[in-house]
Amino acid sequence: MASTIEPGSAGSRVASGDRFRQALDFMGDGIWDWNLQTGEVFYSDRWLESLGYDRSEVSPDLAFVESITHVEDKNVLSRVGTAHIEGRTDYFECEYRLRRKSGEYRWTLGRGRVVERDVNGLAQRVLGVNFDITAGKAAELALEQAEQRCRIIVETAGSVILCLDPSFRILEWNRAAEEIHGLARAEARGMNYVEWFVPERVRAQVAEEIQRVFAGGESDNYEYPIMTRHGSERLLVWNSDRLVDSEGKTWGVMAIAQDITEQKLAERERELTYQEMQVVLERFEVLRGLLRVCSVCKKIRDQSGNWLSLDEYLQSSVEVKMTHGYCPSCLEQVKAG
Repeated sequence: MASTIEPGSAGSRVASGDRFRQALDFMGDGIWDWNLQTGEVFYSDRWLESLGYDRSEVSPDLAFVESITHVEDKNVLSRVGTAHIEGRTDYFECEYRLRRKSGEYRWTLGRGRVVERDVNGLAQRVLGVNFDITAGKAAELALEQAEQRCRIIVETAGSVILCLDPSFRILEWNRAAEEIHGLARAEARGMNYVEWFVPERVRAQVAEEIQRVFAGGESDNYEYPIMTRHGSERLLVWNSDRLVDSEGKTWGVMAIAQDITEQKLAERERELTYQEMQVVLERFEVLRGLLRVCSVCKKIRDQSGNWLSLDEYLQSSVEVKMTHGYCPSCLEQVKAG
């Protein structure tokens, strides 16, 4: 059967192929060479040793790889391999798990390519190299788990948490931010936070404060109002810090805030109540001294020299409204009369 390999003697092709195998073997953790005409597969000593197998224990065909491939990875390995053999992809590349002789599974990155096709384009030979990527996969999994834990913490936190880029665009925010601002994360991303959610009267000050954090400054317990999607305002107290990359370059700011609207309203109400009580107490102070009372009509002389009835005096002094009725003694007299 014709081949696309350059013409030459069989001996020269074998020698060239051996050198190519050795070069690939040196680059990775072992190679494999699959002859699709005979079904035979050559596995390099280096690769077999990495898996803990002796050549005498290995059948020189695909059945060996199929027997040690993790059950969850067999379909994807077959699908990727078939796609390349049929010419639908330029090369073969797949990550899958292989079982060592000890029973331990190791992650492998397999890369290969059809190196011979017949005149009809049918694959005749596939050559590939394998790399052990177990350590990288473990690091990737650890990072993924750490990110998942961080996401859970951020999502379940009662505080508003958001990230901004240097242009004040929203990169991320959590569920508490969604609830207070009235906007879902997907809608908020990319919006300019200062322009959309900070009232105009304080916009310049807030922008300056955020820029100061980008420059390396600190921002602790900084209070400013925000506007919700529905136009109402909430008062938040913010703590912000910059986010830097591995080279120390600032790429964003993370801000954490607490909604203190109700707390501030309660404080204001307590302050007003205290002020009102102070006014009442000050006005009652006049009752603690001597009052000039007429012996006949019982009118009272105020500080301006005016003679007022008891009702008039109390109303002008403490701003109360008077109601009239009978005490028990007078009530009996009225009934008797």
